Amino acid sequence: MTNIEIRHPDGTTALLTSRAHKSGVTKAEQSITLLGADTVAITVKSATPLTFHLGDQIDVYGKTYTLNQLPGIKKTGNRNFEYTLTFEGVQYELIDAQFLLPDDTVLDSFTGDLEDFLGILIGNLTRVYPGKWALGVFPADTEFKTLTYTEKNCLEVLQDLCEQYSTEFEITQANGVRTLNIKTAGVNFPYTFRYGRTGGLYELTRQNINSKNVVTRLYVYGGSSNLGDKYRYTRLCLPGKAKNASYIEDAAAIAAYGLKENTKIFDDIKPERYGEVTAAGSAYYAFKDATMNFDLNEKDSAGNTKWLIDGVNAKVKFTTGNLAGYEFDIHKYDHATKEIQVVPFTDENGMKFPSETSAAFQFGVGDKYFFTDINLPDAYKTDAENKLLAEGNKAIAEYSQPQVQYGLSIDENFIRQFAGELTVVNLFAVGDYIPVEDEDIGVNKSVRITAFTRDLLREYKYNITLGDSVTKTTITRVIEDLQKIDNVIEINDLADPSKARRNWKASQEVLANVFDPEGHYYSEKIKPLSIETTMLATGARSQQFVLQNTRFEPNYEGNPNTVKVVGGTLVHYTIAETVKSWQLNTATFSNLVSGTVYYIYARCQKTGTAGNIVFDTVQRKVDSDPTYYYFLVGSLSSAITDTDGKRPARLIALTYGATTINGRFLTTGRVQSADGQTYFDLDAGEIGGNIKFVSSDGSIKDVADLEEMIGDDNKVYTTQPIPPYKKGDIWVDGKVLRKCNVTRTTGNFVASDWVEAVEYDNTQTVINGGIVTSGTVQLAGNGGSILAGITGDGTVATSVRFWAGATKANRASAPFRVLQDGSVYASKGVFAGYLQTPFISLGDSDAIWNTTRHVFQIKENLNIVSDGLEDTYHSYEDWIELPYDTKYIGAKINILNNRFPPYTRTPASFAKTVLLVSSASKNSFIGIGGRPKTGTIDETDPFAIQILGRVIELLCVPYSNGQPYWIVLNWGTDILENTWQ
Repeated sequence: MTNIEIRHPDGTTALLTSRAHKSGVTKAEQSITLLGADTVAITVKSATPLTFHLGDQIDVYGKTYTLNQLPGIKKTGNRNFEYTLTFEGVQYELIDAQFLLPDDTVLDSFTGDLEDFLGILIGNLTRVYPGKWALGVFPADTEFKTLTYTEKNCLEVLQDLCEQYSTEFEITQANGVRTLNIKTAGVNFPYTFRYGRTGGLYELTRQNINSKNVVTRLYVYGGSSNLGDKYRYTRLCLPGKAKNASYIEDAAAIAAYGLKENTKIFDDIKPERYGEVTAAGSAYYAFKDATMNFDLNEKDSAGNTKWLIDGVNAKVKFTTGNLAGYEFDIHKYDHATKEIQVVPFTDENGMKFPSETSAAFQFGVGDKYFFTDINLPDAYKTDAENKLLAEGNKAIAEYSQPQVQYGLSIDENFIRQFAGELTVVNLFAVGDYIPVEDEDIGVNKSVRITAFTRDLLREYKYNITLGDSVTKTTITRVIEDLQKIDNVIEINDLADPSKARRNWKASQEVLANVFDPEGHYYSEKIKPLSIETTMLATGARSQQFVLQNTRFEPNYEGNPNTVKVVGGTLVHYTIAETVKSWQLNTATFSNLVSGTVYYIYARCQKTGTAGNIVFDTVQRKVDSDPTYYYFLVGSLSSAITDTDGKRPARLIALTYGATTINGRFLTTGRVQSADGQTYFDLDAGEIGGNIKFVSSDGSIKDVADLEEMIGDDNKVYTTQPIPPYKKGDIWVDGKVLRKCNVTRTTGNFVASDWVEAVEYDNTQTVINGGIVTSGTVQLAGNGGSILAGITGDGTVATSVRFWAGATKANRASAPFRVLQDGSVYASKGVFAGYLQTPFISLGDSDAIWNTTRHVFQIKENLNIVSDGLEDTYHSYEDWIELPYDTKYIGAKINILNNRFPPYTRTPASFAKTVLLVSSASKNSFIGIGGRPKTGTIDETDPFAIQILGRVIELLCVPYSNGQPYWIVLNWGTDILENTWQ
């Protein structure tokens, strides 16, 4: 590109290379990453100041790029300005639009296929960019999924949808409209590049090689549903293969690398029969499927059902239509009429499905569904096995060669041969496949372009990155806030008076099944008859997670051998350097064995964000599987009965998390009674059950009595109280319990009126060698009152970290306090030695350039060096405005103009510094004081002064009206009055 033209938001244009401005482009690069960044970085040097605006746009080879952040500016001389600009591709517009589900969506989940989700995404983009976004090609008839999106922008959701549906996206532009296409990007390049054979036309360098994960024999398994109890394994196997023979191997790879085994499970490949509603049934809970090709009630010669599983309810799950995503138990099937009747259910909101009255929640002709929890005929198993074989072959082809990455630099003349006369060819695009031969490591395959950088000043100069794997990059321009994750785990309530007995027996089973989930956790630290230690901590590192919105329902629908798990989010704090989370699937487990105790695992992808709950009898270590983590959640008891052998039921014991006992402190999440009815849920901040209080006279009182003790005239506040309030009132905010000790009938809330009674802090105190980590440390006086402390509460700059002379509640007004931003407040003090405040240059200080007043406005940095050259508006003068705020009264400002003799003939050697008061100060007739007075009645202070080659010291004092008044402490004859602007 010989010249780059910028279009400003007001419609005007400007060339970056300009004789008028004596400006030119020294660097311009287009950088694109597959499923990641798409930017153009430009460096411009100019002899005069240039103006850029947010929203400025450029066109680069048919693509529009926008300036979404102001450029970096560097002034290296009197007439030498350097601007660094980053223009962003149109996909960054997706960051500006939040992904909002339709108003009629229940909670934050939505069930639909890819087309449904894309329609919502385009609708959100249209809200922010009307008429600019359209949907192009996308895969049709995709699987219906229930996905949850909260606080996500459209780019985050688009990237996740591509991951969910194993595809990619591409954005094309025409006539100002961006068209979003969902497809695998890239084409095959016809030219083969060979490592080590440059020939002068290109250079192929090997940047990375990873052969440790090469797989030459891959064990392949599918899902575990719809196989029946007579299948050769609990999971789908390859055609004609038993469990241990269900593998695919590459003979050539074995010869090169040896036998290297691994396992891949395709959970979504399983025998399935997709049916279709062809007619309405005889009732609202029935439908007909004329395509049904086997009798669900059929029995074999021994009278056993062939397709239905004994003790398990067969189910249908709908993937399209008004009931997409809903699963129903089958009540009855009539093969003569091909009618299926289901069991209606009522959800937690009281809505009945299917609905008797509303067509919006009824079956419709054309709706598609599939069976679960049945034995399907062999033909469906054969189809699934063949599909599994095809996917396995794709996987072994990928895994049997080293994962490689190459850098490709191509001679410009090599690319130029593909261009026509007076045209520029875009020869490469991310996603394209480049044939690569590397004889040294036996690589001969097409490798994708995962990223490239193109020099826009030399349009045929590319630097290309080739790699086997594509990594999704989350693009963001904002700082992510820490989000609070609530620990909400609901356990099914059996409403059983024998719960205490069952819980005791279940706890014995938990104890008997305890094992080390990490392989090295327990050691010889416990004596046979005692435990003697400084600190006791329970819970392995791998169990430091929380489950969000996950619900376990044992004894589902009264069946002790059925458990329903409502999936949510598992958030792990310690498995990686950063917090990781996985979305857990919802599932029903209905083939449990009555006398068996099961471990409960959360099986989560090591490289993905998906997971599911697994009930297993095998003790699994967290990192034993190459593909998944197995996080131990707890255990499911066997079916335990009453003393008379009736009413069997299972109980779930959750064992994740941690408890620490350190001295007199116990930190944990939940404390509960044997029957689970009385509890202190410290994570949720909730106390439940039959709670009694013993008063000082020995009498027992419950919560109602406590309320009576507070008094009829006293109130309990759950938000910050507003007068009138009186002594004895209680304020509970979920963390701190406060009691009012001052009656206040009018006015505003006063924090010191309330004293802390109880505080709950869930921060764990840890002692590790000489390091103590805690949330708050408080110091109490002889009378027990809090006098000082250290705390980590709060995240803003004004949060108090150290204080003395007040309680924690009143630390913000303590006579001594240190804030998070480093500010120190002390009501008195004696300082020995010297105090030093470093000077900082005007350009590096926090002074703000006011584009209207054309002055630097001082903020917190009060020792400033001015060379007279930072101000681009005034010629060889820095104009600095003194702050007009009473908070500066008592503060000093030191300004150094460092233009000292000997002077040269250049104007820069005489660059001055101008100090002036603000408009508000001038309007109040308050100038800059300190000039020696002559005693004349018409004498006034100047509103602006100038200095050269000297230090000026100013002190802010209160004027007669109490406003700030800056006085020069070292006035001299070389300080000249200047015209105010």
